[in-house]
Amino acid sequence: AKLSAPTSGHIVSRDINWACAGDSCQGVTQDSRPAVICQGLVKRTGKLDSFLVDGRAFSEADLAKCNASAKAEGGKALAAQ
Repeated sequence: AKLSAPTSGHIVSRDINWACAGDSCQGVTQDSRPAVICQGLVKRTGKLDSFLVDGRAFSEADLAKCNASAKAEGGKALAAQ
């Protein structure tokens, strides 16, 4: 995942442990759907600039749908556009 805002450290989201450094996070799982994985990450990091699963990038529409779950300032999710 390529983050819009840099972060570092480990983030645990659902069944995946993300390793983050700078503007990217990487993790491995076999148990969740890509959309669920993406939404779990953005809830903790904020919007993503891109998201790859098995070497394939999310489409703009899928990424926008994922980013709709992103955390906003004050802890509220951003509204879907």
